[in-house]
Amino acid sequence: MENSIITVDPILNKKTQKKHEDCFTVCLLGDGIASIQIDDNIFRNAANSIYFLHPKHYWEIINEDIQAPSGYILYLTPEILNNPVLSKLHINEVRLFSG
Repeated sequence: MENSIITVDPILNKKTQKKHEDCFTVCLLGDGIASIQIDDNIFRNAANSIYFLHPKHYWEIINEDIQAPSGYILYLTPEILNNPVLSKLHINEVRLFSG
């Protein structure tokens, strides 16, 4: 797993966009999130939810409250998800189902 990355970023800005093109993304959205746009679809009232996103999707999060972190973005490379130690993660099941 030398070239593999796992990155966790807090949602701090009014707009948060996809940062790593080749990574699977887990969006943990807390209070203050107004909406999330996935490709051309806008989902309002997205606060307090979790989204598992394939690298093929473009996404953008709109944050109403920028005083405190409103959630976190977890980026996972395909190498991480293919690692035998992590192969039992639920996101792998979601990835197989959506593929």
